[in-house]
Amino acid sequence: MLAIIVEEKSKTFHLQMDNSSYIFQVMENGELEQLYYGKKVHARSQYPNLIIREQKTATVAWRQDRPDIQPDVLKQEYSSFGKGDFRYPAYQLIMKDGSRISEFVYNSYEKFNGKKRLPDLPSTFDDVSDDSETLFTAISKIIEETKLDYVKWDMNRHITEMFSIELSAETQLEMPHRYILGVYRLYERLTKAYPKILFESCSSGGGRFDLGMMYYTPQAWTSDDTDAVERMFIQFGTSYGYPQSMMGAHVSAVPNEQTGRITSLDTRAAVAFFGILGYELDITKLSSEETVEIAEQIKFYKRYRHLFQFGKLYRIESPFNNKKNVMSWQVVSANRQQSIGCWYQILNHPSSSYEKIYFKGLSDNKMYKVNDSGNSFYGDELMNAGLFIHQLTKLRKDIKVSNDFQAILFVLEAVN
Repeated sequence: MLAIIVEEKSKTFHLQMDNSSYIFQVMENGELEQLYYGKKVHARSQYPNLIIREQKTATVAWRQDRPDIQPDVLKQEYSSFGKGDFRYPAYQLIMKDGSRISEFVYNSYEKFNGKKRLPDLPSTFDDVSDDSETLFTAISKIIEETKLDYVKWDMNRHITEMFSIELSAETQLEMPHRYILGVYRLYERLTKAYPKILFESCSSGGGRFDLGMMYYTPQAWTSDDTDAVERMFIQFGTSYGYPQSMMGAHVSAVPNEQTGRITSLDTRAAVAFFGILGYELDITKLSSEETVEIAEQIKFYKRYRHLFQFGKLYRIESPFNNKKNVMSWQVVSANRQQSIGCWYQILNHPSSSYEKIYFKGLSDNKMYKVNDSGNSFYGDELMNAGLFIHQLTKLRKDIKVSNDFQAILFVLEAVN
């Protein structure tokens, strides 16, 4: 539910949702200043605490009599160019005389029911016209003749000589934008005509991993870099913008083609589990032991697939911290009856410090069994006191397998 509250005197606009508020105002120079975005707050006629300004040194002001209005340090809705704001502008216009100085100033507002779509852009409402008839006809023919149910759309062809004979000299720079609008129109028609086909987006890995494309393709190939250690960083970072169900994550062959790194099959799988699991390797070159291990991995993933893809994700330890050596995260079911966490260590060290994994999102009063062991722990114990990680280096001299690049999975099942 959205309420739009306009205070005419202070020229303040409050977009109040069920759980959040977005507030902006018209400044004295006519430009829009963003005041607040966050959890829902009460509507007021004025927000004096949100418009406090302090004069900064070495920064230009709008006018001499208003030294506190310094465009370069204010949170503007649309940062302009050439008016004292030295940040990258949100827009840039070129006048007939070549000038790029511009500014958007407030004129009026309009409130209306419902939503108006932006022409040729993804939308959850309305419809869109289409003029990509040739491509649509050709692709539809292939889909129907081959009875396709999955399409990986790999946009790897770079546009190097960016020119169109259909555009004038003044509009040539519009070509890439017009091209993407054409892609959207084609996707719009295909996904409506074939709603049961799964389309996956790809372009040199994550090159087309964006919200516009995600409207049409529910999953994307996260990166051509399939090295398990690299993927820890890639998938952890991607999770800030996209859910696990969108991230294509595969177990690939070793030595890895991108890095030459050799990681164990269980570590590669433990990384790929937290996404759309797949395998890209030559199965004819697998040992009998690897074939059995992969079969068990697939069985395990299918059992917990819904939890991995749609469970609530909690990031515990970032690989970008802790000397970039440890990472951990977990997924939790909606009813908090199940959870799977994983602790990863990139390099092993002698006499390393004690390690624990501190789970999140569990029920304080539920008892959880960990990895089918005989021990059960309360949720608050697992979250606050943590679970001990046993050292990876075994206390023996005949070590034949590297203890680097290790992963430990924890399956938690509520027992009460």
